[in-house]
Amino acid sequence: MQRLGRQLASDSLRETRDMRRPEVTADVDHLLHAGEIEPALDILRASSLPADRYRLKLILRDLGRTEELEELENWSEHLEKLRDENRLDELRLAAETGDCEARTLLLRAFAKAEDVEGLRMFAGGDPHATELLLHLLAKLRRVDELRAFVIAGDQRAKKLLLPLLGHLGRFDDLRSFDDRDADGELIDQLLRRGLVDEAANELRERPNATPTTTDRWYELACLYAEQDRPREAIAVLRDKRIDAELLATLLAGQGEVTEALAVLDSSKLRQSPRSAARMRVAHGRLDELRIRADAGDHISAEELAAALARAATAQAADEADAAELDELRTRAATGEPVYERQLIGTLGRLGRLDELETLAADRPAARAMWWAMYLATVGPEIDDVPRAVDDQPTKRHWITEEKEVAEVIRLLVEKQRIDNAIALAKNRRAAGNQWAEQWIPDLPSSARPDNPDELLLTNQAVAAIQELLATCPVGEERRTMLRVADAAYHLYGELRLALVAPDRADISLACWHVNMDTASYFGDHPPEETEMALPPEGTAVPNLTRTIDFIEALAIRLKVRHIPRPNGSHLTITVLLPLD
Repeated sequence: MQRLGRQLASDSLRETRDMRRPEVTADVDHLLHAGEIEPALDILRASSLPADRYRLKLILRDLGRTEELEELENWSEHLEKLRDENRLDELRLAAETGDCEARTLLLRAFAKAEDVEGLRMFAGGDPHATELLLHLLAKLRRVDELRAFVIAGDQRAKKLLLPLLGHLGRFDDLRSFDDRDADGELIDQLLRRGLVDEAANELRERPNATPTTTDRWYELACLYAEQDRPREAIAVLRDKRIDAELLATLLAGQGEVTEALAVLDSSKLRQSPRSAARMRVAHGRLDELRIRADAGDHISAEELAAALARAATAQAADEADAAELDELRTRAATGEPVYERQLIGTLGRLGRLDELETLAADRPAARAMWWAMYLATVGPEIDDVPRAVDDQPTKRHWITEEKEVAEVIRLLVEKQRIDNAIALAKNRRAAGNQWAEQWIPDLPSSARPDNPDELLLTNQAVAAIQELLATCPVGEERRTMLRVADAAYHLYGELRLALVAPDRADISLACWHVNMDTASYFGDHPPEETEMALPPEGTAVPNLTRTIDFIEALAIRLKVRHIPRPNGSHLTITVLLPLD
């Protein structure tokens, strides 16, 4: 009997795991494990919770007591019929005889009908009825009746009453409580309504209103800033020593850059060193940045290199180089990778193939940039890329390894030459490099292996396509963002839909991912908002392999029978309308 009881306890509790946890679980489990099955059933019969009623039926089923189970289910159907037909008097009679299921259905019917008096009749000594009554009183804004429960010591009523008083703007009533929770509600309501001066006064009078008082001071400072009152915001942030980033931003906006930098330099926040470096760039304090970079500060070196690269790209001409480009060359000559990367990128943007060729002797990144810049100007005929590769016999060995070709393809995609990236991959496949298959779109095939990320993103894409089709006129284009979030990384997709005819639409997709793991997030390079969007809004670069995988999965779902074609930084398929 004990073995049977233990099995019943395990099976029945497992099947009710998705419902509200029964209040009598512990007592029932104890009796079942002891083999006391009938007492356990009696407890479940007396419970008013649906989860306990459901568990009772499961145990009866497992015991094979079909007649009792059928009688119980028939009675449940009868009670539900009384409720559905609004025969509440009959349901009340059943409840008054002690039927817990009838009582539960009756109470819920009263709550749905907003019958306060009906609930009040059962509230004495019945926690479920009392809870339904309290929520109904709050819904109907019956403040005085809720207050009576609070005076009697009911904490549930208090949790409902305080937000109600705040919502109704009865601030004096909240003050009259002389209670920490009421003080917190009062301050929150003042902040939500933008009443900054009143909120500031209350915070000063109630410095320990709740454990989250610091958060409320921060909200107050933000409101001051939003209302164009930066001096008050600065005073709050200084006094409370909260949020060095916001304080520094506000100080800089008031022209107090030196103090803003001092705040950031002394801050313990992870992002503050980079914020300080970028502030020095924004305010032309490159000499300070140079000193820090030369002293070994890696973040200052990164931001200095990026600033020099931006200035060089904006100012350099073929006839005369900018001073920033010369400085970048000088710093890169020391062998520091941070300066080398920016120099190579700048030379690529400026089209300096000769200088890149010189650097390529011992710098693989320069070789990849040379090939990317060279191939970016080739086309648009299908044979142009293979011919261009053949025309450079002394440099073909630069693109014989998978890692080298991957970088060239990434750079070509960044330059919105996905067509030439695919052509290069086909050229490498023709040369016997089977690893190049990953960058070549193919006919959609249902034999492709399943991928959870693909399924989630494809589901989003199909739903988005349906929504865009409903609002897109013929001849116009719409676009939207897709995202699959994971603890380690976020996968993004930009989907574009162009309605080229009433019965035909072009669907374009570009995919990329952003690392969100602990090492990235808490290291020197936390994810930035610009990584979540493609240019011109952001800095993301589509991943060609990912894009191929997802466009092929989408093509299968939409029953497309052709190979996706390149379109700038996207791959495109054409679908016939209406969609199935």
